[in-house]
Amino acid sequence: MKSRLYSYAPISQINITSLVDVTMVLLIVFILVTPIMLHGINVQLPQASSERMDVSKDAVTISISRYGSLYLDNVKVTYESLRKRLKIIVGSTQNTSVIIKADKSVKYGEVVKVLDIVRKSGVLRVGLPTRVRNIHR
Repeated sequence: MKSRLYSYAPISQINITSLVDVTMVLLIVFILVTPIMLHGINVQLPQASSERMDVSKDAVTISISRYGSLYLDNVKVTYESLRKRLKIIVGSTQNTSVIIKADKSVKYGEVVKVLDIVRKSGVLRVGLPTRVRNIHR
């Protein structure tokens, strides 16, 4: 009589260990990336002593980084593509509001250039946010 040392029967169970590992890695990646996506472009705003302004949730945000990079709602754009995209947005949405967030080290001329593009695209409501300065009286 021959004895079998190995059984070659098919495995009838699903091994999900590797699937759980991949799922955990994806979950960790999403946990790490989500705060970065929600925060937007890192811009050091100048300080001002004025009151806080209420901003519409539908407002379009244009950011200018300290290196001069231009972003439209956290997507890097050029001046020409900004002009084109703003015209499309203004054409599809009434009462469009634009917020221009420029780093405090950005030259004034760059902010004026963006403001000019915004005005020529037909936007009437423009905001320039600042950080609130603490005033001790």
